[in-house]
Amino acid sequence: MILSKSLQLVLKSNNSSTFKTLENQLVAINKGERTTVSQKANEVEQLLPNLLGTSKAILNYVIFCHQDDSLWPISEASVLKKRFDEIFDSVKFIKVLDNFKAINKDMALDIKLLNNNVGHLSNDKKRASEKKNTLAAVENTILQYNSEIEQMSNELQVLDAEAERLFSSNQDFEKVLSELDSLKQRLTSLREQEDRLEASITVLTDSDAKLEESLGNFTETLSQKNKELEQTRAALESLNSKLQTEQRRLNGLVREEGELVTLTTQYQSNLEKRLQIQHQFDGELGDQGFEINFEKKVEDLSKYIKTEEPKYEQQNEKLQHEIRQLRDQVSTEAEHAKYMKADISSLTTKNQSMTRAIEGMEVNTTKLVVEKALLEKLLEKLTASKSNNKADVLAKSIEQRELTILDAESSIESLNKSISQASMHGAVMAKVELLNESKQSDIAMIQALKDENADLFKLRTGHDLEASACKEQWETAFEGLKSRKDNVLNTHEQIARENTKIQDEYSRLTTELKDYQSKTRDSQRFVFKFITKEELPNFSKILEDRQVEYDQAMEVYESAKAALRINEGAIRKTKADRICPTCRRGFDTEAIFDTILETLAKAGEGLKAIIMKSQIEEIRTELANLRSISADVSEVRIMSETTDRMKTEIKAAEDALNKKTSELHRSELELKDATNALLDMEHLREAVGQMNRLMTDINQKENELHAVKEQMSSSGLQSETIEELESLRRTKMYECKALREELKDLLYTKERVQNAQSALEKEVSDKRLVISELERKSLQSVNLRKIVEENVLKIREYTETVAVSETKQKELKEALIAASDEQEAFTRKKTLELNELKAELSKLSAKLNEWHNLKAAIMQYEEHDILRLQNCQSKIADTKSTIARLNHEISDCDSLTRTMERDLSETDNLKRNLRLNLDLRSIRKQIAATESRLEKLDTQNALVMRDEYVKKSEVLRQKFSDLKSVHSQKIGEVSQMQKNAQLLRNELERDYNKIGERHKEEFTRLQTKMLLSNDITIYSKALDNAVMKYHSLKMKEINKIIDELWKKTYSGTDVDTILIKSDMASSQVKSAGRSYNYRVVMVKQDTELDMRGRCSAGQKVLASIIIRLALAESFGVNCGIIALDEPTTNLDEPNIESLARSLNQLIENRQSQNNFQLIVITHDEKFLTHMKAAQFTDHYYRVSRNERQKSEIGLININSS
Repeated sequence: MILSKSLQLVLKSNNSSTFKTLENQLVAINKGERTTVSQKANEVEQLLPNLLGTSKAILNYVIFCHQDDSLWPISEASVLKKRFDEIFDSVKFIKVLDNFKAINKDMALDIKLLNNNVGHLSNDKKRASEKKNTLAAVENTILQYNSEIEQMSNELQVLDAEAERLFSSNQDFEKVLSELDSLKQRLTSLREQEDRLEASITVLTDSDAKLEESLGNFTETLSQKNKELEQTRAALESLNSKLQTEQRRLNGLVREEGELVTLTTQYQSNLEKRLQIQHQFDGELGDQGFEINFEKKVEDLSKYIKTEEPKYEQQNEKLQHEIRQLRDQVSTEAEHAKYMKADISSLTTKNQSMTRAIEGMEVNTTKLVVEKALLEKLLEKLTASKSNNKADVLAKSIEQRELTILDAESSIESLNKSISQASMHGAVMAKVELLNESKQSDIAMIQALKDENADLFKLRTGHDLEASACKEQWETAFEGLKSRKDNVLNTHEQIARENTKIQDEYSRLTTELKDYQSKTRDSQRFVFKFITKEELPNFSKILEDRQVEYDQAMEVYESAKAALRINEGAIRKTKADRICPTCRRGFDTEAIFDTILETLAKAGEGLKAIIMKSQIEEIRTELANLRSISADVSEVRIMSETTDRMKTEIKAAEDALNKKTSELHRSELELKDATNALLDMEHLREAVGQMNRLMTDINQKENELHAVKEQMSSSGLQSETIEELESLRRTKMYECKALREELKDLLYTKERVQNAQSALEKEVSDKRLVISELERKSLQSVNLRKIVEENVLKIREYTETVAVSETKQKELKEALIAASDEQEAFTRKKTLELNELKAELSKLSAKLNEWHNLKAAIMQYEEHDILRLQNCQSKIADTKSTIARLNHEISDCDSLTRTMERDLSETDNLKRNLRLNLDLRSIRKQIAATESRLEKLDTQNALVMRDEYVKKSEVLRQKFSDLKSVHSQKIGEVSQMQKNAQLLRNELERDYNKIGERHKEEFTRLQTKMLLSNDITIYSKALDNAVMKYHSLKMKEINKIIDELWKKTYSGTDVDTILIKSDMASSQVKSAGRSYNYRVVMVKQDTELDMRGRCSAGQKVLASIIIRLALAESFGVNCGIIALDEPTTNLDEPNIESLARSLNQLIENRQSQNNFQLIVITHDEKFLTHMKAAQFTDHYYRVSRNERQKSEIGLININSS
């Protein structure tokens, strides 16, 4: 097997380095077959033990063990225990046993729960059986009651048939009485209608024939009046048409007059403007030939301007050329100065940068002084630390702690002997221990019973479960719960009887309500065809509102029709005459005309919408329907009130029934709770008795223990038990552990002091490097100062050059400004002169044009427009007279039209009054006929027959009522028993469903769990015994090899042999002893003594090597490799020779083994000679340093050395 590791070291530019391990390669050769595997480092560590055929602990602690860690067999107990546990792989076995224990614990908990479940299921099975018996009894009772109910139903049918015969024989007088009631109700309804009609109309005294004749001729009269109204409207429309025509004519004349008046005003203005122009230029042009002179003046001024403009352009160009030459010179000088300034800026920037660097280096100079001072302080501190003997003090403290630990270990040995003696006390101590164990067992059983039943005991008795008083508390609580159940049962039966009675009453009320509702449903169906249920209480107000709504709708309808006719006439006249229908004036524009027409059309559409929405016929029909059902509404109201009253009674009965049902349900819950409480108390009876018996046993055992201790005291025997001695030994071991922790802290403090000195030395080295760097920077600052001085001289030279250039620029700029001022003054002067001339020319040209325009306008007005104005004013006067006449005629015609329309509107009201008067007279005739019919009815005989019928029916009803009451009571009881039976079925289905199967399943699971728990306990003990046996055999084998090697190797006589002792850990004495404490002892004449702290350094080294060889011999069967790192350290010459001979013997004994390999790392070449290594190998490897202090590995011939 070959393991190759790839390492990488990276050296960075800042002298820092990083080191990492790359991929590892493992080559395994097995029977000539070569296998290569590439793995990460941690994966290789897991793979190697498997390939080598041994555990990781054997590889780390036995086969390959560094010199610094080679003395671990003689180390402290905790380290020795940890490593031997890893070698024996005890953790895995301990985990397996702990898992067995955890599984057993979980199973014990499951068994406990299953046991409780089986107990509860057994009780449930008994309860289910009782409930099934109760259910069978209730079902038998129901069958018996059903038979009785069927018999009663037959009797009720007989009574019902008898009542039907009685009812049929008395139908005649019932018809008379029914007709009497019907006529009375009809008479009342007719009189109410008569009163309403008399209040809403004007009663006429004319005869019926005259009223009907007036109503029949009403249509003809209305047609004649409509014809007259249409003729009047036609005349009105003719007058409106004439008025619109005259209005349009007047509008045209007014527009023409306005235009001519505007022209007159403009003529006057033109005369004034012409006169102003003459007055303005009279001084310049003279009075004769004004127009000719004016035109000549404009022409001369235009020619002068054209002559002056070229001269101005030529002079201006010359001045601008001089200015451009001066600007070029200024620009050249400015560019030169700019470059110089840039160089100055660059040099200045460099100087500033170097100056800052120099300042920084000056600060570094100060820092150099400070760092040197710090270095001196560090050197003083390092000297003081080395002169201080703190490490020596710590070494003495460490030595004292080691001695104290030895004393503690001696005390532990003494306690071990005491424990051995205590175990020989005999029967007395055995009896004490037996009594204590028995007592603790009883206490544990009491605690288990308490944990299991404490909550239930607290719930049912109100007391905490205590063994001393639990029996009396249970008996008191049991009597109280028994009495409570009896009281609850009596209350439950009483509530059940009351509930049955209320149910019968509720059934009777519900039946009566259904019968009455079936009678009133037809009347309501007829009434609700015309009104809704919500409108029924306010029927009278709705009738009045409909009458008012009808009157208002008729008024709106007639008004809208009249307004629509007027609107249509206005639209026609507006379109025909093109004048406004209101003010009778014409339209100025076509847009105004269209707007007026659109407004009138929209108004007409709105009136048509009002007429369409009036719905006169619908309102009239609805009003008639409402009047016709007034009597039926009264009847429905009475029926509704009766129904509401009956519903109120049913609601009260239903509330009472719900209340009693709730009370019955609560009573059932209380009864169930009381029953469950008694069952729980029965369940607690056994636990309470057992706890009381255990408490008596505990008191008896305490008395026996007291007597035994008194006997021991009088006999002088030691009273401490083994447990007490074990407790003292544990205390000593804890003290020893604390001392070891203190020793560990002291070792850590010593190491920290040494680390602090190393840190100070490193700080001194770092300070020296910092001082060296600061001195280098100081030399660099001198060079920078020289460069800064040279740059300062260059800056001065460039600054003088810039000053000369700026002076020259200033002179050129002054000359440029003077030339620019001169050119600007010339341009301003010439431009002003030319602009003034052009302005004057423009002004004169405008005046000349204005003069020509005024002249033409004045001639046009004087020749044509004056005559047109005079004719237009005459026509306007005539048209206004005609319009005034037409307006007067239209006003008279419009008044006549409104009067006729109002008469037509009132005609509808007259027609309605005539029709209602005829209705009133018809109702009065019906009232008279009804009164006559009432007088003719034979009510006396009908009343006598009704009295006889009432008496017979009363007897029959009482008999029927009594039988019906008994029948209903039986039905109620059967219903209640059916509910109870259903409750029992539901309870059996819900709480006791498949209780037998569940009980069988839980009992099977309980038995299975118990068998599994027993098997796991057996397996756990077997594994524990096997582990102990394997450990015992291995320790014997190891100690045998150690004894053999020691006797062959050790040359002294003070120690006969050494052994590894394995003692059971004290915490494991009662739990099968799976954990061991290890120690190495030396034996002299059968006396054992711990080697740690009592052997020399040589004995420690030799013992460690021998123990590792023994472990390798015992555990390394598949991996015959062992490496010894400096095995001769601290050994004297005889022991070195003995060790070499033992190794030689080991090699000879195992050289026939294919996989055996011994690796020795040593500086002692004599040791190799004593080993006679030349017999077994030809070469060995030597590690040495070359001239560069680098390690080299060389292959050396063993015979040449």
